Amino acid sequence: MMSAADGAMYTVDIVAIAALNRASALTAALGVLIERRNLVSAAGILRMQLDNALRFSAIWHVADPHEASRQILRGVRVKDLKDKSGQKLTDARLQELAKQDSDWVPEVYEKASGYIHLSTAHVASAIVPGELEEGHFQFKVSAEAEYVTDQTWLDAIAAFFASTNLFLELIKKWTTQKGAGRGLAASAERVGTAPPPTHKSTG
Repeated sequence: MMSAADGAMYTVDIVAIAALNRASALTAALGVLIERRNLVSAAGILRMQLDNALRFSAIWHVADPHEASRQILRGVRVKDLKDKSGQKLTDARLQELAKQDSDWVPEVYEKASGYIHLSTAHVASAIVPGELEEGHFQFKVSAEAEYVTDQTWLDAIAAFFASTNLFLELIKKWTTQKGAGRGLAASAERVGTAPPPTHKSTG
């Protein structure tokens, strides 16, 4: 991405770099959480990775992607930006737009969001399954979700992979448009020249 267009740098690149840095950190964190069998935190990480893809996709839905990027860099929230039809790019709107090509997005978003705010998902994760006398409950207070099945973990990993892939496809799309000087890059204003990379991800 940074070598495309002879190393030209645009505001979209800066937003993309921030999102890539976040994605790298989230991916590294997920590996640790899986090893610790910490589903509550892993689900939150999944939700954040999907958020990465959804919010970066907003760049394609606004009338002026470069002005939108500048606003994001100035601290304007994505949900306060408007798409080409005049609707605010709330999470619900971004899901609606993403669903057109990735119909799994709303379901994963809803399930993972249950772990962001205190909810029934957290209540369920604190109950230890098993048969007890009527009126008795058994709870656990621990980071480890020892009673979660391997299939649940496989489903969570698959959802994280799909969310990451959705995001990286957008990075690839921007890189292609930037190199060809079309799409988002057609009206891009150069803000500088990309320096050589100083760090290569090992994730």
